[in-house]
Amino acid sequence: MNQIPVIQFQQDEYGDELLINIMTLDKIRSHRTYQKVLRHSFYGVMLTMEGEGDIEVDGVSSTATKGTVSVTRPGDVCTIKKDGGLFSLYLVFERDFLLSFFNNLHFLDSLPFFSHRRNSPFIRLNELMYNRILKIFLDIQFEITHDRNQHLLRAQLHETLILLQKQYPIEAPGKMSTDTRIARF
Repeated sequence: MNQIPVIQFQQDEYGDELLINIMTLDKIRSHRTYQKVLRHSFYGVMLTMEGEGDIEVDGVSSTATKGTVSVTRPGDVCTIKKDGGLFSLYLVFERDFLLSFFNNLHFLDSLPFFSHRRNSPFIRLNELMYNRILKIFLDIQFEITHDRNQHLLRAQLHETLILLQKQYPIEAPGKMSTDTRIARF
C-alpha cells in the first residue's frame, strides 16, 4: 500500500484556494504523476461518456461504459486495467469544500457510495440521469473556468451527490456490517 503513489489535490490551480475541480481523464493521463495504479487524498466522481474500460476501485472491478459512474474516497486504490478509448469527466473535491458551508458534518459519510460499508463504488445511470448529471458536470466546468462562485459550485456538487444517491443500488441486507462500533468510529 505504501508503494502506491498518493495524488494530492492541487488547491492553487486557479490562483486562489478552490477545493473543487473537473477535468477529463485525458488530462489526468497526461499529468507527469499519472500511473495506472494510484491513490488520492480527495473525493472523486468519474462519469464515463465514451469508450470502454475495466476499472478497479479498492478491489471491486467493473467495466465502465457510457453512463457508468465510479466514486472514490480519499485513500481508495484506483486502477484502470483496460482502457479501450475511455473518455470520462472526473469531478474531484476536498471534504472541506462542501462541509465548510453545510451544517451536517457527516453528510459525505451518509452517502452510501462514500460509506465504508458500500457494496460497490460503481453506479450505472439510466439515460435521463446520465444527461442530467452530464449537464451539471458541464455547468461546474464552466463555472470553474469563468466566475468560480463557490456557493454555486457547492450547490451543483450537492445536487450531483444527491442525484447519485438516488441512482445508487440498495445494498443487500446480508452485505451490511452489523458492527455499529465501526460505523460510529
